[in-house]
Amino acid sequence: ISEVTGGGAAETELILLVNESNSAVDLRGWTLGREGGAVYTFGSVNLFPGSSVRLHTGVGESNSVDLYWGREEPAWLSGSVVRLVNGRGELVSSYTVP
Repeated sequence: ISEVTGGGAAETELILLVNESNSAVDLRGWTLGREGGAVYTFGSVNLFPGSSVRLHTGVGESNSVDLYWGREEPAWLSGSVVRLVNGRGELVSSYTVP
């Protein structure tokens, strides 16, 4: 998790994920969530080395770099900790929302 912006407003909040490794990462089955909050599960998304994807909380049309969750309520509240968990249930990254 590189960045969380717009926390508290579904129409503007987003999470930026960047693959800083030297190999591609298949995000299928990975989750983003916070304790006590909703959880987003990734579908078929491949992140190649150095590439990024933005997960928008609100409504929109997803493409290869922008994914839309379709929520009307915010998911990332100020002070909450967002966790990226892989398909084996292992914590990969966490980020405290400003």
